[in-house]
Amino acid sequence: LEQVIINLIRNAMDATKGVRDPSIELVVDSLSHAHLSVRDNGPGVADLEKLFEPFWTTKGPGEGTGLGLAISSKLARLMRGAITAESDLGLGSRFTLLLPLDAIAPPNRQENPAATAAAGLMGRMILVAEDNLVNQQVLRLLLAPTGAAIVFANDGEEALAHLSEADFDAALMDVQMPKLDGLAATRQLRAGGGRNAQIPVIALTANATSEDRQACRAAGMTGFVSKPIRSAEL
Repeated sequence: LEQVIINLIRNAMDATKGVRDPSIELVVDSLSHAHLSVRDNGPGVADLEKLFEPFWTTKGPGEGTGLGLAISSKLARLMRGAITAESDLGLGSRFTLLLPLDAIAPPNRQENPAATAAAGLMGRMILVAEDNLVNQQVLRLLLAPTGAAIVFANDGEEALAHLSEADFDAALMDVQMPKLDGLAATRQLRAGGGRNAQIPVIALTANATSEDRQACRAAGMTGFVSKPIRSAEL
């Protein structure tokens, strides 16, 4: 939630650069069912549909984005919510975050298995092979609280290079990547018999059919996490 708010405010700051009297307003309408909006008086955006695409740019005034909005939109969906955008050319834009929030229950003294597993990753070396930059940033945010050391690879060939150079405790491997996909990279890792040949390899995949699961196991993968990635499952 903090990361989404920071990204929305940074986006508003970028939008008001060069504005004579810049104005940014953060409004929280409800705390029980989060309805939070960030408004700015920038030049506005003509094509709202492209706003949440990574690295979308155009030569039009006030238009263009990096990764912040794409990451924020993905994080909102992971939290079962959404971000909407409204804009009037010459007047400004408003981004609204809607989240279904549950009431906070009293602390449960029983151990949370997910929290216990996350605590066990402190100081571990994890390789993340993922070619999508937005997914990389989401995984970075989800794994950061565990205290694990994360090394990213952009394709299967790069992943194998990292795995040949250092000792890792586990690898998260996207199934579909350029140059060398996750299945082929895992097969080569297992067959090579090198320093990381026996580490757990977890598939990251949007395909969750039984055939896909069998293909992952046949390639030597230990398990898999389906996309969109949920923090508890991860």
